Amino acid sequence: MDDPVKLHPLRSFLRACENRKAAAMNVLKDQRRREAGQALVLFILGLVAFIGFVALTIDIGLVFEGRRGQQNAADSASR
Repeated sequence: MDDPVKLHPLRSFLRACENRKAAAMNVLKDQRRREAGQALVLFILGLVAFIGFVALTIDIGLVFEGRRGQQNAADSASR
């Protein structure tokens, strides 16, 4: 004869809930694994942009320094 405990509807409902919870946790774990590489990509893109801004700042500074040097030379020559 069938075991009445196995056939109880609440037990099967709870078992189904546990299976759904496990499935949901697996989906979340998979999603976290897929998103883990995104942080590295964003970091590298940000680093490249930062290095670009630093290089641009240095170039502009050198241009202004050169212009100032040329202006000082022109001022000295005119005296």
